[in-house]
Amino acid sequence: MSYANLGINQLGAVYEGLLSYTGFFAQEELHALKPASVKQSDIEAGKELDQVYLAPRSLVEKYRKTTEKKYKLTDDNTVLDESGNPKVYKKGSFIYRLAGRDRQKLASYYTPESLTKCTVKYSLKVLFETKKTLEDLWSVKILEPAMGSGAFLNEAVNQISDRILELEVQQNIGVLRTPKEKQKRLVDIKYQLISNNVYGVDLNPTAIELARFSLWLNCIGAGKAPPSFDGKLKVGNSLIGARFRNNADGVYPWLMLDEGMMNFGKRFREYTPEGAETISGFRTALLVSQLLTSDKTVQEIQQIAENALKQLHSRGRSDKDEFCGRLKFCADLWCALFFVTPEMTRAFPCSHFEYLELIKRVLQNGIAEAGNELAGALSDVSLRERFFHWEIEFGDILATEGFDLVLG
Repeated sequence: MSYANLGINQLGAVYEGLLSYTGFFAQEELHALKPASVKQSDIEAGKELDQVYLAPRSLVEKYRKTTEKKYKLTDDNTVLDESGNPKVYKKGSFIYRLAGRDRQKLASYYTPESLTKCTVKYSLKVLFETKKTLEDLWSVKILEPAMGSGAFLNEAVNQISDRILELEVQQNIGVLRTPKEKQKRLVDIKYQLISNNVYGVDLNPTAIELARFSLWLNCIGAGKAPPSFDGKLKVGNSLIGARFRNNADGVYPWLMLDEGMMNFGKRFREYTPEGAETISGFRTALLVSQLLTSDKTVQEIQQIAENALKQLHSRGRSDKDEFCGRLKFCADLWCALFFVTPEMTRAFPCSHFEYLELIKRVLQNGIAEAGNELAGALSDVSLRERFFHWEIEFGDILATEGFDLVLG
């Protein structure tokens, strides 16, 4: 196979196929369940497979015994195997199945080339009104905040490369007499842009790996090592994170509480009555304790956080940097308060003052100040939701001129 001739459409088909399935090893015995309305015959025929769920044996037994009709599991919820017995996956067995609703939650879908070409063309038309010289074009920073396999990034690189080559030919830069020489130079331009000018974020780790691969294929003829990207392509939810820009009162938003925290509305129905009562009580107590932005404690911690962010930007972002870890922990903590479950309430601060004091200790002394229970709970919710804090992840860019082109 010639990888140099593997187009983005072919890679998109691979992307679609990979994201349609998921594979993992069962960490405990899992039982296959379905809504009572879904027929066993439909599942056997390959239909409604996204309606099959896996649950640990302990939960299955618990909800078979419950007296609450709303949560009770019956035989109609059981998926059967070929022998007519309940379908069970033993601990340690490998499970390969349709990704189902997980893919919908990740919004992982490939964008066809016809759409990327048109979108990028008219986006660049505006950009080229201000970025006219070669120096301008070599400094363009391109971002795709929900990148998938990098379809928009690749198309932006292609069209900007064409523009750079056009200007070089007009200005007689280099020896570009033959089509072969121009094609070689075009690949070199793509390699430089991909190595230095592209940035991306996606919720799906598989998408990041495919994007790295597709970008490399786009410049594979350059005769050089694959681009390293150096932290430019990141896993995260670009829509959920804490901002490090002062609000109208002059403080970072994540130092204050928010009415949206644990405001689950109809989602309270997902919890048992005891769980819903726990969340409601915790939320009420937390929000009632809200301090004013002018409070001395808020202002003090605002100054500490600003200094920590300046230190991070001056030294360059690194996952091993102590200021990076501390700021990310604090930002994750604020975001996690929107997703607290009944089991997590005992580990989290129950008042605004306690929250701020914890933030202060972490920023000054390190994450160990939070304790193992909170650190563990926060790690779980952060891994699940993949919070993304722009000023931490791309702080060096946002602290200056920001991104020149955002596509998606």
